[in-house]
Amino acid sequence: SARLWLMVCGSSASKKSPALKEVRGPAWKLELAMRQRSIKDVERWTEESEIYAKQREAYISAAAKGNATTSPEKPRPPNRERMLIGNATVESLADVLAENPRGVVNVMDEIVSILKGMGQYKKGGNDKEAFLMGYDGGPMPIDRKGLATLIPNFGFSLIGGTQQAKIRQVASALALESDGFMQRFIPYVARNASEDIDRPAHHVGHDLYSDILTRLWEMQSNGPIQFSPDAQLIRRKFSSWAWQTAKDQWLGDSLRSAISKYDTQYARLCLTYHAIDCAAEHRGTLLPEISAKTAQQVADLIQRCLFPHAENFYLHILDGSAEQIQHVRYLAGKILAKNPDEINISWIAHHWTKWRTLPDWVKRGILTMLVDAGWIFSDDPRGFTAGRPISYQVNPNLQEVFAAYADSERAYLEGMAEQRAEKMKREQDDD
Repeated sequence: SARLWLMVCGSSASKKSPALKEVRGPAWKLELAMRQRSIKDVERWTEESEIYAKQREAYISAAAKGNATTSPEKPRPPNRERMLIGNATVESLADVLAENPRGVVNVMDEIVSILKGMGQYKKGGNDKEAFLMGYDGGPMPIDRKGLATLIPNFGFSLIGGTQQAKIRQVASALALESDGFMQRFIPYVARNASEDIDRPAHHVGHDLYSDILTRLWEMQSNGPIQFSPDAQLIRRKFSSWAWQTAKDQWLGDSLRSAISKYDTQYARLCLTYHAIDCAAEHRGTLLPEISAKTAQQVADLIQRCLFPHAENFYLHILDGSAEQIQHVRYLAGKILAKNPDEINISWIAHHWTKWRTLPDWVKRGILTMLVDAGWIFSDDPRGFTAGRPISYQVNPNLQEVFAAYADSERAYLEGMAEQRAEKMKREQDDD
């Protein structure tokens, strides 16, 4: 099942809400038609139930007199078919999914609104546990006021938007960025919108999109979908790329955890693309194999588009790697100002007090960036300590290449030293 959790993250100036509204507009039209059919089905069932009640009463009366006839058949309540559900709680999702085992899409105006309830305990567990089950899908028992029911497939997709400051605050408060919950989302970081441009609506594209949505909803499957042999080779190549990428320590734990989910997301996106292709070809049933073309398209989508957005989201928005870049620049400035032939951890800690308070993965990232930039290198025969070389040689060409920057850094440090000296003198005079 292609359950996908999608999150658009951007400022209020990114106009993410109008874009999401445009995307889900045709789906809401289908949803409205389903709800109207459900209303008619419920009305018909209500009428049949009233007739059944009278027939049942007559049957019981006849049976009491010894004139029993065939017992009337109780009408079954209709399944209220649904595609979308908005800002749903776990309880409302359970009610809808009990009648819709193929799943629904939970459309959120603000994803933070459900994340805030993740850690709140409720009877039977908390919302985080239930939402994790919703991502994985499968049977889910529900016990409510002594009434036990089993939902055959508690699974749903989720789409919504959020602002950078809000998601950073909530994720940090609930530790969502480190427990694997946030990594189930596919983040897309929206840029601020540019100046509006008046242009004709793309009716052809809109109508094609609406038509494909309708065909997707009506499409059937005759069994499990598999990768073709050629597509399997592409999948394995992608899986190897994801595994190798996740080994890079400087990416940070949150992003590396997100990359570890790529195998699952890759398969689900392949199934989504496969279904769209079948719908575009006017097929009523899914083809049994995913093609190599589809497998490559999804690999390109993740590597060229979704992965850069994930880097932006986890390193800059959640993990604050913009601050890590500042750390790199600060240490680079120290190297230029002090002009050492080599540096080691003790040298860094001596010249930069904050170094001692940084997490190990941040320290590794800083040094890795400087190595990758060609500022430092190591061939220390003494080996490694805590995964790092004991010492690094400094590129001797730095002073020549960055002469102006080195002079400004030295001037800055001298100015700061003078200010500290003046401050100490004033404090001594006051005493």
